[in-house]
Amino acid sequence: MFHNFKVKIDHRNYLRFLWHPENDLDLPLKQYRMTVHVFGNRPSPAVATYGIRRCVAHSDPDVIDFVSNRIYVNDGLLSCPSEEVAADLMKRTQQALKEGGRLKLYKISSNSKSVLKKFPADDLSKDLKDLDIGKDDLPVQRSPGLSWDINADVFTFKISSDQKQFTQRGVLSTINSLFDPLGFASPVTVQGKMLFRQMLSTSSEADWDNPLDDSFRLKWSAWVNSVHHLEDVRIPRMCCKYSVCELQHKELLIFTDASKDAIAAVAFLKVWKDEENSDIGFLISKAKVAPTHGHTIPRLELCAAVLGIEISEIIREQMDLEKKNFKFYSDSQIALGYITNDARRFYVYVANRVSRIRSFSEPDQWQHVTTDQNPADLGTRSFDAQELPQSMWLRGPAILREDNLSTTFVGAHENFALILDDDKDVRPIVAVNRTTVKEETCNSFKTRIERYSNCIRLVCSIAILRHVLLTKDSCEHSPRRCQYCPQSLNSGTLKSAEIHILKEIQRSEFSEEVECLIKKLEASFPWHHFWTHLKLCNYSEGRTPTRIITNH
Repeated sequence: MFHNFKVKIDHRNYLRFLWHPENDLDLPLKQYRMTVHVFGNRPSPAVATYGIRRCVAHSDPDVIDFVSNRIYVNDGLLSCPSEEVAADLMKRTQQALKEGGRLKLYKISSNSKSVLKKFPADDLSKDLKDLDIGKDDLPVQRSPGLSWDINADVFTFKISSDQKQFTQRGVLSTINSLFDPLGFASPVTVQGKMLFRQMLSTSSEADWDNPLDDSFRLKWSAWVNSVHHLEDVRIPRMCCKYSVCELQHKELLIFTDASKDAIAAVAFLKVWKDEENSDIGFLISKAKVAPTHGHTIPRLELCAAVLGIEISEIIREQMDLEKKNFKFYSDSQIALGYITNDARRFYVYVANRVSRIRSFSEPDQWQHVTTDQNPADLGTRSFDAQELPQSMWLRGPAILREDNLSTTFVGAHENFALILDDDKDVRPIVAVNRTTVKEETCNSFKTRIERYSNCIRLVCSIAILRHVLLTKDSCEHSPRRCQYCPQSLNSGTLKSAEIHILKEIQRSEFSEEVECLIKKLEASFPWHHFWTHLKLCNYSEGRTPTRIITNH
């Protein structure tokens, strides 16, 4: 694949290497340069992907979609609604790649013999070239761990029979040898991972090649033997009996669950041909080992919900569906209370995960499901591989397999209130009281004089205060005993106090008129009809303008 794309001349110096001329090891080494992209060079996959996309840039839309979205490096996978559509698309893609970049699309394999007959033998997969397509059975297409039986159009598992040593290295190698990218066997594989963690927790040896504790040998052998039952599992390649691309109404149903040992999420696709004909099929799942400590069950349920969001994003990207087509189910009312809550705040751990969940889904997309109807429950506990084909994990809940338009369980839309008594993830409510003080109200002269019960007391108080301020440096009496000063309450000080009170009231109540008079301008608004007399003192003479109002 990479050798189909040339390297620019000025970049070839970066691909220098040494080798013997004409492959003769007796000759001295000579320096060479690669003229094409090579396997092992980091940019090579990106260059190849970009190159094949440029080759079909001016082709039909379905060819562009196939090359851009259904081919990874040099392998393509495509599902079509009919044999004619599949054969026609492949031929047009072959032509576009040949004309655009002199690339050859071959090693074709299909579950339809009529499609294979439309291509020459040289274009077929290596194990199909020498077959009589019309008579011979088609061979199984293999990949690491997972195989595709073309005749029956089902996926099967190929389990290695090699016995690995009972060490950390051997156990981990056995677990990882089961290739299951879509999570068909997640309830089985997660058991091996949980068992491996238990082995590590009791092992004091850090060496990967030291034997593990013999107390786990029987459990490990039982799990290895159960894995071999996966070879009897047959999983239909088509998730539904109807062609998904031809149906308008479809929903993605995501189930999540958690236990103290593991978290799991599984997705199903339900489609409707009409109101009376529907089907449901397994799409993808994930199961992970739960952290050993520091997590409560509600927190793990919330982590399972985040896992459901992650696989939902994968499905949405691949199937080009809208977010409103997704529904989520959990059997934890506490986790659902976290997700649907709008009234309380959480601490960081829960807050971050709720934010992650609500970035993809809305609270009304989450529903409650009982544990016995939750397929994800199988991915969090011990499960026998022999029961996998007929289990909810692959078939979905029985109620959803019925031919009806509803995907809602009984009691699914209950109000999921937060349990606040002992939930340490919910922040307490902090009550804060605020007092607002208006500055103009506190400092208002009018407000201060309203505290006096009669005018005489007010005038006397103002007279004493003015006398203290005017004679504080020369008065014989102390400020605390100034009321005994004979000059503080004579006729002159009382008169001045009355004038001061009038001045302050005028500044407070007629501030705009006073400002106008200071600027020698007339007031810009009319007086009320009951003002009949207005007498103003001359402001320029040092006296405050006084408005005396008499009612008509």
